[in-house]
Amino acid sequence: MKNGRPEKIIFRLAISGYFIFAMLFLSYFINYGHNFPEQASIYLSWLGTQSMSQFEILAEWIGTISLGLSAIAAVGLFLLYQWARPTFAISIVLLFISGLPAKYPLLMTAEQNFFDSVASLFAGLIIALAYWSPIKDNLKK
Repeated sequence: MKNGRPEKIIFRLAISGYFIFAMLFLSYFINYGHNFPEQASIYLSWLGTQSMSQFEILAEWIGTISLGLSAIAAVGLFLLYQWARPTFAISIVLLFISGLPAKYPLLMTAEQNFFDSVASLFAGLIIALAYWSPIKDNLKK
């Protein structure tokens, strides 16, 4: 256990879980994410007609870029590259913060909520392991 082997396995499983659930969330959102009841669909149609401030547009772009960056950093962490640790942590924090400027309620299906919640749990586990476990000593420069 001194070589960090069990920690590496748990770490890589957490990264795989994050990647899988984040991709499930995205694919479900793209393919089935708009199967809402009629009233919710009417709300979403109305929401699409509302103007967005420059700050809200910027927040959407930051969220989109952060999601892509977190995927790249997850691969880097899987390969144990040190640069990926702060990149992943910062991208996850930015991803959470990017949802704050929304001035209207967001709608998700139960499946989207589940996939997003599990991906968030894995992201937290990855950050905790990357910073506060023996994994931090195994990261390559």
